[in-house]
Amino acid sequence: MKRIRTVVVSKEEEGLRQATLASLLIMGILSLTTYPLSVFPIQMNLFFLLGYYNSIGSNEVKSGTIILGSWVTKLFAIGLLGFAVWLGYYQYKNYRALVVLREGAILVSQYRPKEAIAKYESVYPVFRHDGDYLFKYAYILAQQKEYVYSNQLLSQAKDITGSYNAYTMLGENYYRMKKYGEAEENLLYSCNLIPSKFYCKHLLLKVYMDSGQYTKAKALHHEIMNMPVKVPSLAVNEIVSDTRLIGKQLQLL
Repeated sequence: MKRIRTVVVSKEEEGLRQATLASLLIMGILSLTTYPLSVFPIQMNLFFLLGYYNSIGSNEVKSGTIILGSWVTKLFAIGLLGFAVWLGYYQYKNYRALVVLREGAILVSQYRPKEAIAKYESVYPVFRHDGDYLFKYAYILAQQKEYVYSNQLLSQAKDITGSYNAYTMLGENYYRMKKYGEAEENLLYSCNLIPSKFYCKHLLLKVYMDSGQYTKAKALHHEIMNMPVKVPSLAVNEIVSDTRLIGKQLQLL
């Protein structure tokens, strides 16, 4: 990039050069927080940008040019061919994994969870860094009460995405396992991530009630009952109704 900026180019090329530089910088910054090259079109875009960069000002550069020998050129061509073959195989493997994942989603919609779990498990090596896949797989396992494995996947998902949903489901799983300490820890985190959410606070209220932490339960009950409803829905109405019933239980304690 430093060399390209020093090359004298025509006015027609200047705008494209700046756009190319900006695209490469954006792609580099994006790679600090995600995996842009796992998307095939972005890979192709990177090759295009690098190729265009290499061609900018090629006619204007008169000095400092390195002429490669024929054997180096051949070696580079062989290496590039090998990389292209590897990339093609990698993309084909991802494509097949996506097909299997789609089959698993169809099995879930058909209420065939055991077969769906087998499909999701078979593509784990490919999607083990995909937070959305990990969450969906963990959800299916939780529905089958396989909480231990579900929690392992959710722990990976929250480390990758920091998702509210991952922390909430972790808390719910631990609650159903009657591990109230771990449930409270994860639900508190999800409540702090998005304070306007009712579901995680309602689950946390149940944790406090079942674990005998009535002082915390009373404070949380008061907080939930005074929360504004941003998006009215049947689910929120049910949560508020259940919270009122819990409030009546707390009055008797």
